[in-house]
Amino acid sequence: AAWLAAVTKHLEDHQEVVRAMGALDLLYTASSLARLGSGTSSVFDSIAESVLKLLGGADRRPRQNQQPSAKQTIFLLHAFSQAECAHEGLFAGLVPLLRSALSSELQGATKRQGPSRSDWVVAYGAFAGTGLHMLS
Repeated sequence: AAWLAAVTKHLEDHQEVVRAMGALDLLYTASSLARLGSGTSSVFDSIAESVLKLLGGADRRPRQNQQPSAKQTIFLLHAFSQAECAHEGLFAGLVPLLRSALSSELQGATKRQGPSRSDWVVAYGAFAGTGLHMLS
């Protein structure tokens, strides 16, 4: 437990470590911290901001080949829900990516393995579990 607390404290004190992570590292970090019941709101805020930076946006430019896949996005949201961290900016920022993936799947335009039906249930559960289901 002391080691886990030290890792969390390190991520809190050195947010540049989180900012340097790619999509998969951010997913695994959030998922692991949530599963272990560790992490703080400031660590999860750093993870959320890093994911939003990867996605780009009005004031951000997306990093090439670093955007999370729809499936990664779903499990990232699940980790935030599991950690009881309702980061509205993250959830709202990921809605367009999820809508696009769902639309592609419904139109049969998905060329690679997209989220499964059970993945979509996890996504809805993450939104409902944080009370942010109105965003979706």
